[in-house]
Amino acid sequence: MAVDASTANVRGNYVASSQPGCHIAHHDAEWIIEATDFDLEDYGLEPGDEEGVPDMIVDPDTRSLSVINTGYDTDKSFFITTKHAAFDGQRRPMAAGPTRNSEGQEDLVTTLVLIVKPRGVIEACYLDVTEGQGCGEEAIDLFSDIKNVKQHPNPAAWESSRTYPFPLGGNAPFLCSQGVGGSFTHFFPGTHHALDFECPEGTPILSLASGTVKEVRQSETAGGVHARGLFHWNSVTVLQEDGLLAEYVHILAGSALVNPGDRVEAGQPLCLSGGAGFCPTPHLHLQLQEGEGDTAPTVQFAMLDCEGNSYFPVAGKWYGPQGEVTPPPSIVQPQGALGRVGAVQGEHSEHHDVGDGKGSGFVEECAEGCAQRPQRETCPLPRASR
Repeated sequence: MAVDASTANVRGNYVASSQPGCHIAHHDAEWIIEATDFDLEDYGLEPGDEEGVPDMIVDPDTRSLSVINTGYDTDKSFFITTKHAAFDGQRRPMAAGPTRNSEGQEDLVTTLVLIVKPRGVIEACYLDVTEGQGCGEEAIDLFSDIKNVKQHPNPAAWESSRTYPFPLGGNAPFLCSQGVGGSFTHFFPGTHHALDFECPEGTPILSLASGTVKEVRQSETAGGVHARGLFHWNSVTVLQEDGLLAEYVHILAGSALVNPGDRVEAGQPLCLSGGAGFCPTPHLHLQLQEGEGDTAPTVQFAMLDCEGNSYFPVAGKWYGPQGEVTPPPSIVQPQGALGRVGAVQGEHSEHHDVGDGKGSGFVEECAEGCAQRPQRETCPLPRASR
């Protein structure tokens, strides 16, 4: 379906239609079942027994998935991917999105991006967990990455010297699909000032500034909306002469034109864009940091237009070397953003428990087992007693 660019679905400084199969809720959202306060009595526990509360629970009767933050001070983020069909709080089917594993096999999954307040619970959605195949954690297909969400120490700071030419070659314009502080993935200190530009795979990526190549990662071929991609990505990192580390992420496997230690100049091609990692649609994820490491805070930077003026890209607008440009007359949005795109969701994941694959969380086992689900057009789940 062709959708006029002026009607792009922008919320929280990200373009929702650029994240097919992903469903975002920060503390609350229209599509969830409900958001409530955490109460130990609901779990038959006494004060101080929070360690006995799981991060995630699938209700054995209603098949609803809930996530829990038992902490007192910090928001907690949950990136959860499931192969099971999911239904929102109104029992409407939730859109699935494409994923591709390292062998090139493609499938459909649903991913939730949830931010839960301290001492909070989000009952997110219903899962089609089919009965009759045994019981236990291993019967539920959930892959999750769970982290505390810290605040960026200085989100508004900017130095005018941190202004750079546009980082993409090829045929402009390019849609900014997520901007600074975007609610999709740019809410951590280590990603806060990142910019995402949608671009066809194979688009030349250009160095922002002169510097030295610090690292090249280009072996990953998996991509799409599966949260597993948060741990598997490709990138080129350049230590710029101004002392900042520039990271160009989601690049095409094997496309790097530089090696660690190489000297590069501003505007020099570094690699080609791709869709490796947690990448719902192919795009360049670009960020600058003052230090190394996944948790090093990002820094604010601006782009330079053809007249020498600085500007800050925002989600939903289109850009090229000349700066902000008029969008194309129409664009074809990914089908998965407009409705359910398939019957069978998801890869049969290797991770059946939970957490982030590193033991950061676990799921309460269901009362009945699960099997690969049949195709369904309506919600088959029992209604909760409320």
